[in-house]
This record gives sequence, structure tokens and C-alpha cells, in this order.
Amino acid sequence: MYESPDTGLRDIPAGLARVDTATARHAVIEYVTSGQRPTSVAWVHEEPRA
Repeated sequence: MYESPDTGLRDIPAGLARVDTATARHAVIEYVTSGQRPTSVAWVHEEPRA
């Protein structure tokens, strides 16, 4: 589940939202310390394919 101020709650299929463990860990640490969306991850919004 992903929450965005632009779109509200969205389900993100695991096949679309993938990063390696080290990247995920770094992103979590950055989020917890800053309270902001991590800059260490490229955030891309695409509509799900039918």
C-alpha cells in the first residue's frame, strides 16, 4: 500500500515496486530521519497496465 498526497492510498503490485534490500534499508533510514520521501530512490508514477 502506498499513500500519496496527490492520489491517496494506492495498491502497488510487488512486481512493480522492487528495489534490493540495501536500497530499501537506506530509503527507510532516510525516511525515518527526515520524515520526507527518500531521495535515494527514483520515484516514478505509472498507471497499472490492464
